[in-house]
Amino acid sequence: MPDSLVNSPIFGVALTVILFYLGEKLSAYLKTSLLPALFTSSLVIILLIVFTNLFTYEQYDKGGTLLNFMMGPSIVALALPLKKNWEVLKSNLAILLTTTIFGALLAVFTNVYCAKLFGVSDVSILSLIPKSVTAPIAMELSDYVGGIPPLTILAVGVAGIFGALFGHKLLKLMGVTNDIAIGFAIGTGSHALGTSTCISISSKQTTFSSLALVLMSITTTLLVPILLPFLK
Repeated sequence: MPDSLVNSPIFGVALTVILFYLGEKLSAYLKTSLLPALFTSSLVIILLIVFTNLFTYEQYDKGGTLLNFMMGPSIVALALPLKKNWEVLKSNLAILLTTTIFGALLAVFTNVYCAKLFGVSDVSILSLIPKSVTAPIAMELSDYVGGIPPLTILAVGVAGIFGALFGHKLLKLMGVTNDIAIGFAIGTGSHALGTSTCISISSKQTTFSSLALVLMSITTTLLVPILLPFLK
C-alpha cells in the first residue's frame, strides 16, 4: 500500500467510517444485535494491523487522532435529547435525577474498587472511572483525572457492547417490564450503543435511554472532580 496513502490522516478516518458502515450493514443483514458495528469494525482494524503489513497502528492513529478531535465538539449535540424531551424530564425530574446520581456513584465506585480488587495499576483505574458515560465526555474526563484516553474508550466500548447484547435480556430476567425503567437503565449503563437497541423496541424506551445517556454524562462530569480525592 502506498506510503502517501497510509501516512495521510484521511486514511484512518476513511477506513474507520467504511468499516463501521459495513458493520452496520452486516448486522442489519444478519438481523442480530450480537455483532454491533463498533465491535466488527474494531476487530477488522485490529486484525489488519496485527496480521498484515498493510499499515501500522501509528499510521492508522493519524486518522484516529483526527476523529478524537472531532468527538469534542460533538458533545454539544447531547443537548438535543434534553431539548426534545424537556417536558418529559420536568414531569419526572425527581425520580430521574435520583436514579442518575445513584447510577453515576455506583458506576464510578464499582469501576474503581473492582479494578483495585484485581490489582489493576493506578493509571488504568483512573482510566476506568468514566467508563459509563458517552465516549467524547469519557475521553475528556479520562484526561482530566490522569487516565489513558484510548484505554477509556476501550472500556466505554466494552460497556456499550455488553449493554447492547445483554441489557434487555438481563432486565427481562429480573422481571423489569416498564419501558421507562428499561430505557433509563439501558442508557445509564451502556450509553449510545445500548440506546440504539431500544429504537426497534419502543419509542418510550428510546426517549428515556437518550435522556439517561445525557444525564449520566452531566452527572458524572460534575461528581468526578469531587470524588477524585477519595478514589486515588
